[in-house]
Amino acid sequence: MSQPTWDNPIKGYFTQKDISCMSWYVKLNDHQDTAAKSAAIYEKVSTGQMPLHEEPWSDDQISTFKTWMDNGCP
Repeated sequence: MSQPTWDNPIKGYFTQKDISCMSWYVKLNDHQDTAAKSAAIYEKVSTGQMPLHEEPWSDDQISTFKTWMDNGCP
């Protein structure tokens, strides 16, 4: 996806389990907090360390998240 936004599809990448599990560090259901920590989130999803106890993100999801991050997290 060339123009990903928070509403489509980024916020949909985070499950309720992800949101609960990571709430101590980042509010994955909050655009501003997720954007502020996007580099750390990218590092975790691109290396398969996140999400915990779930299927890793697909290469397409990882690429789309990186594009979103590189575009300033719109």
